[in-house]
Amino acid sequence: MEPTVQHLPIPVLERVIYYLTPEKSINVGQHYQNSVYEAIMPVSHVCQSWRQVSLCHAFRYVHVGTHTKPTLKLAQTLKVCDLIKGVTIKLQTNSIFHTPSAALLRRHIASDLSFPSIKSLTFIFAGNIYWAKGALAKLRSRQFSNELLRIFPSITHIGVEHNWDLLSDNLPSHIVNLLKRLLAGRTAITTDGYCLADALPFPPTPVPLQSLATSGCGKMTNVFTLIRKNSQSLQRLHLDLSASVLIRRVVTNSDGSAVVYPQLHIIRLTTMDKSWNVAPRPSFDGVPFPVLRSLTIHGRYPVSDDSILRGSEDSLTFLDLHLWDSTIDILGAAGLLDEGRYMVLESVRLTNSSTGSNMITEDRASLVLGAFHRTPMIEFSDGFQFGYTILQPYISGLAQGVRDLKIPGVRCTFDEILHLIESLPFIRSLAVTCRRSAALADMTDIPAVVESVAQVGLTKNDAVGIIAHVCQAMGRTSSPILPEPPISQTLQNISVRPDHSGGHVQAAWLTTILALRCPTIRIFRSFFTEDFDIARADLVRDKHFAELAARLSTDSN
Repeated sequence: MEPTVQHLPIPVLERVIYYLTPEKSINVGQHYQNSVYEAIMPVSHVCQSWRQVSLCHAFRYVHVGTHTKPTLKLAQTLKVCDLIKGVTIKLQTNSIFHTPSAALLRRHIASDLSFPSIKSLTFIFAGNIYWAKGALAKLRSRQFSNELLRIFPSITHIGVEHNWDLLSDNLPSHIVNLLKRLLAGRTAITTDGYCLADALPFPPTPVPLQSLATSGCGKMTNVFTLIRKNSQSLQRLHLDLSASVLIRRVVTNSDGSAVVYPQLHIIRLTTMDKSWNVAPRPSFDGVPFPVLRSLTIHGRYPVSDDSILRGSEDSLTFLDLHLWDSTIDILGAAGLLDEGRYMVLESVRLTNSSTGSNMITEDRASLVLGAFHRTPMIEFSDGFQFGYTILQPYISGLAQGVRDLKIPGVRCTFDEILHLIESLPFIRSLAVTCRRSAALADMTDIPAVVESVAQVGLTKNDAVGIIAHVCQAMGRTSSPILPEPPISQTLQNISVRPDHSGGHVQAAWLTTILALRCPTIRIFRSFFTEDFDIARADLVRDKHFAELAARLSTDSN
């Protein structure tokens, strides 16, 4: 009889592969891709179904011209090219104009091959700009782009990366021509504004631009013209602005008339204003983004009114903002923090990176909680530091559907943490800080050696050892804290940072009690240190914890 593992449903296999892959970084680079490949390939040998699912993940993106795995050549060898979604090509800039294109590309790709199923291409120009002779360079540029687009004839999404110094140098015409061939006629473009500005304007094309990720500064008039020109077709816009006031060039034409983006669903803005040179925030008429579903603004909030979010009350599902007190005042005055404004919002992430007196004040934190406490997924950064009394009035709203509540700056007592968990029937993930508790720091029945271990650099094994002593102490009748019935059957991940004075013994008590009272928790994050997590599997191997869990299970029945 074949093992059950060979007959797992495809959705289950997909989840297995998902958990095998390393955590994704913001920039999916060479190191991450190698890690994915090394993690997934061993399970491709289990059986045919495992092979198919694992190869779909491992060969989603392939590489040419680098040592990053998997390579396009390997995909050809394994005959899995039909699984490829995107390819990254990295070549030295000077080699493109120094070597005949066919010979250059055939070093990496077998001759006469074509990959019509690949839609996404990222091209990395390595090295400095090569100042080739004009006529020959233009010829090589045209030959290279012709050969590249013959090999990948169906590219719709193009990304261009480079390390050229474009602040002081203008691109030579042969590179401009190559960029035009690569970028023009694509539905999605990812590149920096300097590169894009040099390549514009594009030749006329019937293909509408649907996605653009780039940067913009005051000199890049043609970049903003491209954005406005494609306002009717753009669905995704990622834009790094040198100054937040440049949002004006996105939402208004040169004559001052309003621009509307009827299909733009996703906006990600990063503003890089200098604190000593900040212009007043503008305001705008009209509804520029009527169907917005996802909004991310990192840096200075660019407007003084509700124009960016105006009209998206029934469509916005994701909101990610950098906030300061002044930003909250603007949002409040514009009515953007009115309770019930966002009818379908599913996730809100608010970040304040300030410290000391610049952190969000409690009255403003309360205003923000009032606006978003009915959102299923809530994440506030450490800059939101307030007590449980500020949170308490909103717990009834949170109880109606919050699943993820990450508020690490909120300092709670042990009893308040238990009350919060018990009050949230759908909670899956929670992050708070626990204040020092005399009862949780009690060393009664705990060997003195534990205290000495806790004073030095703690390892994961040390932490598990302390928990074992706590479980043993808890099993005695003299224990100041006895386990009680479970309070949650939904909580899976919890991060409870101990207050600075809490200590490792308190963290061990807290881990043990929450593990017993919330039997569905799989991961305990940050209880001892940010350097490691404690898994439930680490606890159940200890006989004293197992005895406590069995006793509690019997008592609850």
